[in-house]
Amino acid sequence: MSEELSARLTRLAPIADTLTAKSASRLVALFGEFRAHAAAIFDFAQDFLQVKAREVLDGPQSTVASQIDALLDELLNAAAKTTDDEVEALSNAREQDGLDHRSRQSAWGRHVHRAGNLSGASTDPSN
Repeated sequence: MSEELSARLTRLAPIADTLTAKSASRLVALFGEFRAHAAAIFDFAQDFLQVKAREVLDGPQSTVASQIDALLDELLNAAAKTTDDEVEALSNAREQDGLDHRSRQSAWGRHVHRAGNLSGASTDPSN
C-alpha cells in the first residue's frame, strides 16, 4: 500500500510547479486531506488493520486523489492551450513579417528598376 501511495505522490509532485494562484489554495486543501488520509492508512497498516487501511485507501483517499487529478488536468489543459495560442501568435507574426519583408524587397526592386531606366543604365545583372 505504501508503494501505491508513494507512486501517486511521485506522479503528482513534478506538476506542482505549474500551479496558478487561483488553483494553488484548492490544491493545498486537497493535499492536506490526502496527507491526513495517508496518515490514517499508515496508522491502520501499522496496527495490522489492513481492512480498515484498504477502506480509507479505496474510499476517501481515492476520492481526494481523483479531485487532485482533475484539477491538475484542468491546469495542464489550460497551460497547453496558452502555449498553443502563443505558438500560433508567433507563427502569424513571423508570416506577417515575411510578407512585409517580401513586399519591401519587391518595392525596392521596382525603385531600382525605375532608377536604372531613368538613367539609361541597364538593370539586367547579366550585362
